[in-house]
Amino acid sequence: MKHVTRYAEDTLCRMFSLPATGEEQDWEVELADDGRVEEFLARYPEIKDDDELAFGLTWLIVASFDFRIWDRMSDIELDFYDIMENCGFDVAKAYTSEELGLWVEVSTILLDRKVFFKEIIEYFSINHIERTAFPSGLLFGNTFHWQLDDQF
Repeated sequence: MKHVTRYAEDTLCRMFSLPATGEEQDWEVELADDGRVEEFLARYPEIKDDDELAFGLTWLIVASFDFRIWDRMSDIELDFYDIMENCGFDVAKAYTSEELGLWVEVSTILLDRKVFFKEIIEYFSINHIERTAFPSGLLFGNTFHWQLDDQF
């Protein structure tokens, strides 16, 4: 399993002035910022050819995007899987137009190198067997997970 390297952490922290302490256990989650998704997406083309930076920034983008949806969905008194089930697993019903627009950008990065980003895709994809999901899980499941066995 790939991990965000120290090189990527240090470089991305400088690039984005992230408030890292060096004590983060889950760097990509602890430094995710739902208010900076667009900024992170805008800078991705600059680093996409450096595998370590691309992997680290993609984790940061996805975690930040997921937190943005979390903020909205957490007001609903159901777990994320139940929210999605109540929407008939229809992404158009589960997500706002802004979230769907951002998903186009996020998924374009992931689709461009889906084998390279396999761990991220699998991590966030909805799990029907365990009835669990991240806020963005239905988008991942709809776009990737239900096809992973055929494509990897």
